[in-house]
Amino acid sequence: MPFKDKLKQLLYMRKYQAKRRVELKKQEQLQEDTVRVIKLMRDNLVGRKCMPALLLQQDAKDAPQGIILPIIHKTFELGNLESLVKAALAVVEEEDKLLLVGEHKGWPALGIHGLASIPRHSVVKSQGRWPTNMMSDVQNATETLQDNKHFPPYILIVNTLALLSIPAIPCSIQFYDSPYLCTIEGQKNNALVVAPEVVPSINNFEVVIGCDVQVSLRPDNKANLWEALTPVIHKPSSICEITNIKYS
Repeated sequence: MPFKDKLKQLLYMRKYQAKRRVELKKQEQLQEDTVRVIKLMRDNLVGRKCMPALLLQQDAKDAPQGIILPIIHKTFELGNLESLVKAALAVVEEEDKLLLVGEHKGWPALGIHGLASIPRHSVVKSQGRWPTNMMSDVQNATETLQDNKHFPPYILIVNTLALLSIPAIPCSIQFYDSPYLCTIEGQKNNALVVAPEVVPSINNFEVVIGCDVQVSLRPDNKANLWEALTPVIHKPSSICEITNIKYS
């Protein structure tokens, strides 16, 4: 082979190897960022902790009829921690609003109902300020669920605002807090007491996951972060909302 051709081949190989190293570095960074995203989201998501999950198979034969699976999507700069955290927490916000509340005033969501917006769920009005009346309000909610033939275990979900006036939740049932819980009018003065199961493996409500959290490369050195899921409420009577809460 002439020297000129050998030189061209050598330059081509070096260019290819350099490009390959860049691609491998991007893939390594993508894997690291994916691990960070998933951990960050798992640490901050609330709705999934309160709702049993149904992960659809590719053929989706087990999907409830007539459901809408919205895609929640954000982008971030690959390898940029600040950008990654911002995108991950934005997806957390969208997901928890969808699951815990659903469409509400100022937040359209394709008409999808979550725990707090599903029609025909039970409602009890708070008897006064929290924490003084918290236990009696929760007891009224659990008694309402029992009257509806929904029995323990129960889960209490409060807005994070409650923790500002209540150092510790004085409650024997499992509880979670979220800054995104609100009423259908967008007011952050409610709480939910829910009964997830009728009997083991038969759910009163669930989060249907068409595609769990995915992170993929884009051509512009950014990454796509996305998922597709929706709440499905089978028995609204398994949800009791405490309204008109005032905090001391």
